[in-house]
Amino acid sequence: MPKQLHFDRATKAKLIFKKFSNRSACAKGVSWCNGFKNKSFGELADAITASDFDQTWAAWFLVLFGADTSLDIRKQVIDKISEPSLAFNMYKRLFWLTDAEDDLLIPKFRGKLPVMENELATGIIKRAKV
Repeated sequence: MPKQLHFDRATKAKLIFKKFSNRSACAKGVSWCNGFKNKSFGELADAITASDFDQTWAAWFLVLFGADTSLDIRKQVIDKISEPSLAFNMYKRLFWLTDAEDDLLIPKFRGKLPVMENELATGIIKRAKV
């Protein structure tokens, strides 16, 4: 779990925009998010997850901001992931996942990626979370 959270539901959304410029955010994403400058990060997360957004955005968000984001928002983003290989890669890569987040990701890929699952089980693929 992160030592200090920078983003929770009450955080002003404009604070995340400062990180966007340093984190390879696409112009389309930045312009869409600019409509939330005077709203909360929770409102921004609600709008994003209510939309038909590209799941790769969820991965990008979790990789770059997840460790600094509150559990409720992370779970909200994880809930929108349905692509098995994306869920598996988040499960494998994100060292800060809680057991509750593991429990959200595992059913999204379990039984759907037998080679990857076997390689994880046999240690060919290593998980970042210890």
